[in-house]
Parts: sequence; C-alpha cells; structure tokens
Amino acid sequence: MFALGESRWALHSFRVCRFYLVVSLAFISGCVRPSAVARYAESAGRTTAEFPVLARDIHSSCLRFEAYKAQRAGSWYEDAALRHACASRDTAVSALITVNRVLTSYLAALGALADDRVASADWAIDRLSSALVQKAGLDDAQVGAVERLAKYVSSATLEGYRRRQLAHAIQSRNADVQAVTLALSGVISHDFRAALDVESRALSSFYRSAVAENSAREPLAAILVREQHDRRAVELAEKRDAITAYLRALENVRAGHQKLYDNSRHINAAQVSADLLKAADELDSIARQLERAFK
Repeated sequence: MFALGESRWALHSFRVCRFYLVVSLAFISGCVRPSAVARYAESAGRTTAEFPVLARDIHSSCLRFEAYKAQRAGSWYEDAALRHACASRDTAVSALITVNRVLTSYLAALGALADDRVASADWAIDRLSSALVQKAGLDDAQVGAVERLAKYVSSATLEGYRRRQLAHAIQSRNADVQAVTLALSGVISHDFRAALDVESRALSSFYRSAVAENSAREPLAAILVREQHDRRAVELAEKRDAITAYLRALENVRAGHQKLYDNSRHINAAQVSADLLKAADELDSIARQLERAFK
C-alpha cells in the first residue's frame, strides 16, 4: 500500500515538473526568442543606466536656482550655503537613483537569463532599505514593489538562475515592474519638470534684470548677457527633452515587459520578437539622446 502511494506521488511530481518544463520550454523555444528578450533587456538596462546623470542634474538645478536668487539679491554666497538649501533635494534624488538602480539590475538579470548566463551581483541592492526608498517620494505599495524586485535580483544572483527561470521571472515580477516604472514616471514627470520650470523662471528673471540695468551704459555687455541667457535656455530645453525621453523609455520598458507577461505561454513568436526588437531600437535611441544632453 505504501509503495503504491509512493508511486502515485512520484507520478504526480513527474507530471508537475513536466508541466513547468513544458511551459518554460514553450516560452523559450516555441514562443518568444531568447535573443529578442536579451536584446530588449540589454537596451532597456543600458537606457535606465543613464538615469543617474539626469537625476543628479535636478539637484544641480536647485543649486543653480539658489545661486541666481542670491546673485539677484546682491548678496555674497558660498557653495556650502547652496548645498544646505538643496539638501532635501539631494536626498530625494539619491533615493530615486537607488530605486532606478533596482530596475536596471532586474533588467540585467532578465537579459542574463534570456542569454542563459548567471546574473552578476549588485551588492548595493543588498543594502537597500525601506527608509531610503521612501525618501524618493514613493508610497508604501510602491516601496514594497521596489523591495520585492530587489529581493528577486539578489535571489537570481545567489541561486544561479539560468534560462529555465526566464518565464517564471517575467510572470512573477511583472506587477512589480509595472509598479516601479509607474512610480519613477510619477516622480520624474512632476518633480523633475517642476524643478526645471523653477530654474527657468529664475534664469529669465536674473538675465532680464542684468540687461535692463546695464544695456544703456554697456550695450556690448548687454549683448553678451543675452547670448549667455540664450545658451543656458537652450541647455534647459535639452534637459526638458531628456526628461520626456526618459519617461518614454520607462513606458517602453513597462509595455515591453507587459507584452512578455501577456504572451509568455502562447504567442505569435515572430510578431512579439519583432515588437521587442523595435522597442530595443527606440531604447537605444533614447540612451544616445540622454548621453548628448548631459555630456
């Protein structure tokens, strides 16, 4: 009797294992081509890796604003005073960079799985804390999504996940990817754009006053001031465009991962692979734009 029960359990275990094997193999060989997934994940990771320089410039934007304000008031200032005024912005930006790093690390792990490689360790992810993530302006649900994604990346590294876990990664982490990309988009769209708008107004006010006060006495100097204003206004416009481009990249990552999730078991391989490669091309273009904007 015991032997019969043991046989049934063995048969059941075999069927369960066979089911998951079939699902994984269907995703890998009969559905989405791993090369397309790897290319999409690599391009997405390369683009999100450009985020820190964009984010740090938002802290610099605060420093520039404070400098304009002090100069307009005719008062002496030192860098330490500017940094003190922008300390909270610096903290929020650093936290957001950490959140973005979790997304980048997940995309790197996804690309490694698709390429049948073991994901590389990112030890900074292991030191992630809820208190730090909350400083990025995320709510509790968004913080939870970041932490789960970070935990998955650590597990994928420590346990040596390979291609057979690709389908499981996409199916189990899709909700977190959606939540993290939306959280990043919300903060960037509102706070980053608002910061550049504030700087833009301070820029215009500062240079307008400088021209008004000196154009009659020193017309040549006034012309040079106008030219400097125009150059800085162009730089700000490029940074606004870079923010818009990065928001488009996050939407691209979100939509691409959702497509993988929706079609992880039964899809038109050629069409989905083509969509992923198209998304990768757009992400590569955005990465180049970000490089140009902050070189």
